[in-house]
Amino acid sequence: MKLEDYSPGLGELYKDFVVRIDEPKESKESEALHGRGASTGIARGKVKIVQSPDDDFPKGGNVVLAAKVTTPDLVGLMKKSVAIITDQGGILSHAAIIARELGKPCVVDAANATTKLHDDDTVEVNGTTGEVKIISKARE
Repeated sequence: MKLEDYSPGLGELYKDFVVRIDEPKESKESEALHGRGASTGIARGKVKIVQSPDDDFPKGGNVVLAAKVTTPDLVGLMKKSVAIITDQGGILSHAAIIARELGKPCVVDAANATTKLHDDDTVEVNGTTGEVKIISKARE
């Protein structure tokens, strides 16, 4: 029995097929961050940086949850937010999947969003383009 490696054959078949993965780009404007749009929509609100489900999360109002990554124990807070931003992740990350289930805009892989943003900054999250515009800063 002859074993055949299909890699060269597949490589030849798909030689014209190009997968393009755009790297997230840092905005030249200091008033915007860029990541990957993971759940479509646009929402505005005040940022709350979350590190654990025990963090105080404002009730009511438009609150944007920002975290390094999300985990199942943060779903309760994700439900209370109007949008989600994470430093890491992709379109199949926990944040992206839950945001789509909840119908909330989500930007993942936003580099250092949790260090560049502060609690109570007002932002606009565009889950389609992956842009997070800083409308106003809470502190300078």
